[in-house]
Amino acid sequence: MTLHIKKITLSFACCILSFVFAKPTFAAGTFFQSVSNALTSTLYKIYFLFPGDKSGKIIFAHSLEAMQQVKSLQLTGLSLVDLKSSTFTAASLKVLVQGPITMENIFTPQSYTQALTVSADTTLQGKLLHFQAETRSVNKTFYLKWNEVPILPSLDLSSLKGNWLKFPQSTSIMAQPSADSQQKMHDAFTQLIHDSQFSSAKKDVKNGHPVYILSITVPSIVLSHYVVAVSPSNSSKTIELLSNLSDVRAVVWVDRDTFYIRHVEFPLTYSLVKKNVNPTTLVNSTDPFSNLKNIDSVTMLLLADIDSFNTPVQIDAPIQPQDALPAFRRALSVPSFPDQTMQHYQPSELAPLSPSQRYLLQRYKT
Repeated sequence: MTLHIKKITLSFACCILSFVFAKPTFAAGTFFQSVSNALTSTLYKIYFLFPGDKSGKIIFAHSLEAMQQVKSLQLTGLSLVDLKSSTFTAASLKVLVQGPITMENIFTPQSYTQALTVSADTTLQGKLLHFQAETRSVNKTFYLKWNEVPILPSLDLSSLKGNWLKFPQSTSIMAQPSADSQQKMHDAFTQLIHDSQFSSAKKDVKNGHPVYILSITVPSIVLSHYVVAVSPSNSSKTIELLSNLSDVRAVVWVDRDTFYIRHVEFPLTYSLVKKNVNPTTLVNSTDPFSNLKNIDSVTMLLLADIDSFNTPVQIDAPIQPQDALPAFRRALSVPSFPDQTMQHYQPSELAPLSPSQRYLLQRYKT
């Protein structure tokens, strides 16, 4: 579960940002590019002076340019997930992520520093599991502090509450992509935008800010081609997995003054290959996870509010955090024996067998 929380906080915090802002950085900055950017900016200003609805693609392109100036923001993200069968909802998940994020470049998640609060509610067969934690990501190191943990059968995590835990750096996640990889990502993203469908941008007001509202539809096949282009390994398997994904239709609110993106929302539906399992045999099962064997679709709704752009914020690493692995070993009562002490460990020091363990051992011997 902690790995899931870690993934949520490291990736969900920038999931919607990446979906909308995913424009990889690459070498630039020549004199001619500067002149071109100035001309483009002037043309934008003239274009926006004309009355009427605007092109959603132009608004979106301009917002990508503007978001490069963002060095900090406040994120409120909500994810609603339902695992369904044809007759009932097997499980539901609600994840709320809130907090500040600072970055050197918004298109480079490796540069993010964040202090996020994560609340998660999971419903399995009528049973509610509630988690609440604080997380920080500072200097590519992840920290976690549990504030609320559920009571689980044969699993007591209460000893972890209130203590900051430090996880090792993940070089595979934080590694900076090469110039060739960045160019490949840039080309794939350009093609993705070209093949996507944009609505016209209409004027509205969101949280007191004048905004443009536009929708972006990314056909599932276009998304598949994009994923394969940026990650060509196992491309046939990727296409097969994404073939059951619905078209992605995002709705984006863009600030009319700054062109910063203030709100994003999009639903997703993923269809699973349903096995021949009778759902009536699972609904009454005492195993809360048994219903998951019978799901045939996953629906998800992602929402994000983004505010407080470029507001100064200080995010520091927690003071004297504990190493996560030993803390979890203690909580889970998993023994850890250094290699040099293994030879001194005597069988008599083992905990006595329970009656059921003795019975199973005896059956094995006979």
